[in-house]
Amino acid sequence: AEDPGNAELQVALGHAYLQKLFAVGNTPEAGKWAPLSDAAFDRALEIDDQNWSARFSKAVSLSNWPAFLGRAPEAIEHFEILLEQQAALPKRDEFALTYLFLGNMQQAGGERDKAVATWKAGLELFPDMDRLRQALATAEAGGTTGRPAER
Repeated sequence: AEDPGNAELQVALGHAYLQKLFAVGNTPEAGKWAPLSDAAFDRALEIDDQNWSARFSKAVSLSNWPAFLGRAPEAIEHFEILLEQQAALPKRDEFALTYLFLGNMQQAGGERDKAVATWKAGLELFPDMDRLRQALATAEAGGTTGRPAER
């Protein structure tokens, strides 16, 4: 409230709301905290649309919303924007997670070929990320990652 123009504080607020959401678990109260965290990440992105942490946190959060709410396409869009933004930045290890989560979302949505391509692209940049390698190996063996998105 004291510094509403600070994107990092909005991200921190979004994370605090997520912690509250995790604490209440799958209860009716959870419905209160998810939209608050989403709104905090939106405010951070309004301040700085290049804020990697805000966009990544929003995308991961949306990937965990129940399927019937239909937020998966929005999560995928944010992961795809992250890939574009990451290409213009110096490489950071956490960027590998964008490829992992996006591939998991694509796989869960029935787009196996897209998921495989995403994981392969991630491995070209981050060859030491075991989770990417495991997701790709599972998909190429004909299996799935076992869950809609890496949590």
